[in-house]
Amino acid sequence: MPKQIALALGGGGARGGAHIGVLRALEREGVSVAALAGTSIGALVGALYLAGHSPDQIAEASAAMQHGRLFRRGRGEQADGFRGLAGMQRFLEDMLGERNIEELRAPYAATAVDLHTGAAVVLRSGRVVDAVLAAIAFPGVFPSSVMGEWALVDGAISTPLPIALARSLASPADLPVVAVSLSGRPLGAGQPISGTSDLTGLTGLRHLRRLRWVRALANFSRAFGITRKNLEDARIQLEQPELLLYPAVRGISLLDRADVHELARRGEQAVAEALPQLHALFED
Repeated sequence: MPKQIALALGGGGARGGAHIGVLRALEREGVSVAALAGTSIGALVGALYLAGHSPDQIAEASAAMQHGRLFRRGRGEQADGFRGLAGMQRFLEDMLGERNIEELRAPYAATAVDLHTGAAVVLRSGRVVDAVLAAIAFPGVFPSSVMGEWALVDGAISTPLPIALARSLASPADLPVVAVSLSGRPLGAGQPISGTSDLTGLTGLRHLRRLRWVRALANFSRAFGITRKNLEDARIQLEQPELLLYPAVRGISLLDRADVHELARRGEQAVAEALPQLHALFED
């Protein structure tokens, strides 16, 4: 019996290196990804993987990125973000070219939200680069992505972990769904959340942390992270993946300059700890 899954990769910014390790470990166990849905950084890593890049290649390319150039502004970008995505767009175009979603090696979808209507938008066709840029456009930090009448931003606002979407892509429909959360286990009394949405990690703000408005921004962004985590926990209870992985990424904020290789190791470790449950998915 072939070991196939539908994979749901959640958002988490700089913590996304853990997704690379999960993919590497799944390959090592002979498990293939037959469908993939991604939110934010999960959409980015998933697109690179389904375009044919190995986990090792994705890790090396990610580690080689120059953080300062990655988020510079570019011509034609919307003026609604603190930073730009011109460098990221160039990186994605180098890795993905003009490939369309329909050309990826398995069904794929990225999540986004339309700022005009608040509607969740699922991107399942068209240029992969455009879908990923919309999926990672954290509102207020990066510019929204205009597609027709939509002004698209990071889908984590409504779908932090796209479990149901991954299940809808699966063929056959009864494939098990493996979901990877970068937000940590469900919130409990006195338990700190895994990382934060602390925007003060942005270049230009980290040296101003003592200013009142920067501290206020930090509190607002942390509150946003808590709201998003509660939404994710509720969606997990509702959508029930067959296997849920929580890589150990606590304490890493969305915009940190993280060690990709270390995060990948943590993703591999999360799979290693769940090997009995993973292999049980394929037992008759």
